[in-house]
Amino acid sequence: MRRGFAFLLSLSALGLLAPAAFGQYPYPYGQMPQQYGPMPQQYAPMPQQYAQPYGYPMPMPAYGPNPMMARPMVYQPAPMMQQAGPANNNTKVFVYGPLDEGVNVPANPVPVPPRYLPTSPKAVSTPATVNQVQAPAPGLPTTLSRGGYQTLPTYSKTDLMPEPSGMGYYDGPACGPSCGPTCGPSGCPPAYEPRMPGRGHFIGEVAATFLVPVFGNRTAFNTTAANGTTTSTNFAQQLYVGPRASLGYVFHTGWGLRVDYWHYDGAAGTTTANGDPAVTIATPTAPLGITSPSAASTTLAQGIGIDQFTFRQRLDLHVADAEIVKEANCFDSAFLFSVGARYARITQSYAATRTNPGGTNGVNTVGFDREDLNVANRFEGWGPTVSFDVVHPLTSWGLSTYGNARGSFMWGTDRFSQNYRNQNNSVVGGVPVFTDTSTANAAFDNRFVSIVEAEVGLQYGCRIGGCYVFARTGAAFQRWWVVGSPTGSRGNLNFFGGTARVGVTY
Repeated sequence: MRRGFAFLLSLSALGLLAPAAFGQYPYPYGQMPQQYGPMPQQYAPMPQQYAQPYGYPMPMPAYGPNPMMARPMVYQPAPMMQQAGPANNNTKVFVYGPLDEGVNVPANPVPVPPRYLPTSPKAVSTPATVNQVQAPAPGLPTTLSRGGYQTLPTYSKTDLMPEPSGMGYYDGPACGPSCGPTCGPSGCPPAYEPRMPGRGHFIGEVAATFLVPVFGNRTAFNTTAANGTTTSTNFAQQLYVGPRASLGYVFHTGWGLRVDYWHYDGAAGTTTANGDPAVTIATPTAPLGITSPSAASTTLAQGIGIDQFTFRQRLDLHVADAEIVKEANCFDSAFLFSVGARYARITQSYAATRTNPGGTNGVNTVGFDREDLNVANRFEGWGPTVSFDVVHPLTSWGLSTYGNARGSFMWGTDRFSQNYRNQNNSVVGGVPVFTDTSTANAAFDNRFVSIVEAEVGLQYGCRIGGCYVFARTGAAFQRWWVVGSPTGSRGNLNFFGGTARVGVTY
């Protein structure tokens, strides 16, 4: 037991005395022993390319009479590891600029800036002035010639600009009476601080849509000549303009709410006349319709007057969306996803009117002759809708390309109705005859309607104060399946055209 204790004690003493025996002082602790004076000057300065960091010289070669015994080198303690000096010394060393033959001693530090600084873009500022707190060891010069060493200043952390913590905040000073909200729950700056939440914003947009509807059936009337040839006359494709508006709010998390409304109303019309009893003009509707000449009205068949026709086709569309939106970014592109519910009501109507001013053929006299036909097909339904919007910048001055796509699926009811009315006032064989008859029918059908929308174009935007204002123009396409036509309960509806939008984000 005693031998073991003595053995351990001997090993401990040997470990403590070995550095002194070999002339090497332990590196990070305390000041260097001063038993060695300044370095002999007979040795040439060390080449600059071999200069050590922090100004420490390279070990000198063996000297004197005994080449096997190298003179022990005396290293000045690293400034960052010194514990001597004033109490406010720090262990961190910063070197700004190249080393030269002298050391400039900066002035007193400036006050530390506020704790919370803007996080985007990352603040870059000039380091604060610092205090020199390290002095050279006694007997050692402050500067030497080229290849020698020089004493570098040590700076306190409180003398430097705070560095970012990596979570969007800047580290502040240690807690004290004036720290206030900068201190954590335990009275010290927290080791982890969550990212400051972003700011929510409103998104608003108004637009004008310029669309040409292509109906499943856009025939205005059919004409059958005396030789039996039948030709169809269609309504001209009109460019209809409809307003559109949306308003929403996106929270700092990127999730938000948006409502959208779109109204579209347009009509097209044409006219014709028939003064030949051998030529037949008829409307493309069934089972009710107007024919000239016809059994219901013998005015033209009797050779009296001319039948004049007016045809009109109209489309009225109302669409409203309520959605949950999500903003996202990938590289330079911005995305907006949405999912929600859609309500739509679309009415397609067809109207035809035949009038004959009347007259006399010597036997019968017609004072008034008119037929009216009104056909309407209306679908109304609800269903889910999803959309995808992307904006990608093209230039650095605000020009971007954008595109969006939307799909909807609705359940609803389709109502197809026809109303016919005939009015005639004539004198036949000296006997006045007045006729006023009406006929109507309607059919209801439950159906599913699918909708696809796409839009692509250019966007220009700029920031004005706290707002981002943008304008868009692009081409648009829509397809509505199984919504009927103005003259029938079955058929598809397409839209081709463009849109012009103005929006703001605040």
